[in-house]
Amino acid sequence: MKKIVFILLVAFSSFGVKAQHHEIGLFLGTSYYLGDLNNSNQFGMARYNFGLLYRYAVNSRIAVRVAGHYGKIEGDSKLNEKSLQYKNLSFHSVLIDIEGGIEINFLEYVAGSQNHRFTPFIFGGISVFHFNPKTYYMGQEYELQPLGTEGQGLTAYTDKKPYALTSWAIPFGIGIKWSVSRRVSLGLEWGLRKTFTDYLDDVSTRYPDAGLLAAEKSPLAAALSNRQYEEAALAAGLDISMGPNNIPNNQTDFKIYLEQLQKSSGGQRGAEEKDWYSIAGLTIVFKIVGAKSKSCPAYKKHHQFKEYLLF
Repeated sequence: MKKIVFILLVAFSSFGVKAQHHEIGLFLGTSYYLGDLNNSNQFGMARYNFGLLYRYAVNSRIAVRVAGHYGKIEGDSKLNEKSLQYKNLSFHSVLIDIEGGIEINFLEYVAGSQNHRFTPFIFGGISVFHFNPKTYYMGQEYELQPLGTEGQGLTAYTDKKPYALTSWAIPFGIGIKWSVSRRVSLGLEWGLRKTFTDYLDDVSTRYPDAGLLAAEKSPLAAALSNRQYEEAALAAGLDISMGPNNIPNNQTDFKIYLEQLQKSSGGQRGAEEKDWYSIAGLTIVFKIVGAKSKSCPAYKKHHQFKEYLLF
């Protein structure tokens, strides 16, 4: 095993022009989610994302990268395909993502170089991320995970446990980078994250028993678990709003509404497939330039390195 690791390290370090250096920079872009409330609309409901990037160029073809991102993702079944709009489910969440991996350049690339200043690249690695899905009900914002909207924590569903709000993902993507000066490089990149959770949107499996959910969790949990009858109930004049401690303001009206919700118990709520999210945007990266060796022939003749840009 040690021999294999040694061979790989030698291979990576000898591939391409020697160009070892460090870079740090900023990321500004957007993030969006793909899952039960957005099946396939790339950049659908895209929201802000910004972060920091560190890159170590092993050589002109390979770089190691670490990045941290802070952004937001959202989803709404009403903006999904028609067959799913009736669910009337929506969410929004802050997204904190830390990734580490490698970049592989298609062309030889050396930041600050005149001869190797542009390349497309691909990247991949592993990331850890934190999320916390929330939604609005009657103008009030609520966290969804503590409510157990799919029966998590109920006595009748012993196999359903509350989902974790921190998970792992596999990031991969494509990009381009261009060295515009001796120390500054610009880039564009688009990356997807394959997650290991189906609860970015708080939607995964089936509707639980609405009566049991209301009794053991809260009436609010039942109301946010199944929202497909919400607009009809309001149109019929039912008062299904919540008061202090998530107790219905009108117990009689909410009891009528709860009977309607129970008709969906056991029905399919989500697709039971892992969610995805994407981060795309612009990078502005600064090369950390160390002291140059004055023994270099180019330095002795020109007091500078001719390979590198002069500004």
